[in-house]
Amino acid sequence: MIDLVKQLRSQIKERAASPLLATFVISWVLWNYRFLVILFSDASISQIFDLIDTQHFNSGLTVFCRGVLYPLLTTIVYIYLYPYPAKYVYSYTARKQKELHELKQKIEDQTPLTLEESRAIRYERFKVEEEYQERLNRKDEEIRRLKSELHPMVPKEKRQVATTQTGNQVRLPHEQERLLRKIAGTPDYLPISSLIPDNAGDNRINMEYNLGELDRKGLVKYKNVPGLYEDVYYLTHSGKEYIVKNPF
Repeated sequence: MIDLVKQLRSQIKERAASPLLATFVISWVLWNYRFLVILFSDASISQIFDLIDTQHFNSGLTVFCRGVLYPLLTTIVYIYLYPYPAKYVYSYTARKQKELHELKQKIEDQTPLTLEESRAIRYERFKVEEEYQERLNRKDEEIRRLKSELHPMVPKEKRQVATTQTGNQVRLPHEQERLLRKIAGTPDYLPISSLIPDNAGDNRINMEYNLGELDRKGLVKYKNVPGLYEDVYYLTHSGKEYIVKNPF
């Protein structure tokens, strides 16, 4: 008995989900809304039947037309004919929305950044690069720690050779050392325009590369100073140590 009830529920659910049945039911309700008003009115049962026979289904033809034919025709039109204009309207609307999106994107691309947006982008870039440098420093510290743990395992002769080879700090390339000493010659920091002038020409890429190498090696850092429209560079402790240990 329980299985029979479940099967009946499943069948009813499948029929209710059918677009044909659902559309026919909605069409029938629209064509016969007066019948529903009469049926759910406060009149007595005999009055309801009289109203139905005299006002709504007053003949066999009316019963057939309003009860079957008209709802069925409306269902056929909705299912088979309605999708064609709906498809055209949807396609037209989608194209216009795409054109509006492309126009909006084009205007945003051509609109220059405000001063606040530019500063925000520079601040985010500085923050990301600072975090990246901190991660590099932590990795370098971990490498030094591991090397120190392995140091007692290295034979004495090899340790002496290694000490001799690494005793003197390797000098920077000439252009990098020049930029480093130029930054060191200022009391606080040096704007990038003073390091890489606008008239640098083809040499600009080379200068930017050397400045980036100094930053990567942890000898200099850059930051954004309020009131200035460009980044400034300053010496780190490692950079100062290099200047002290490598005089002219």
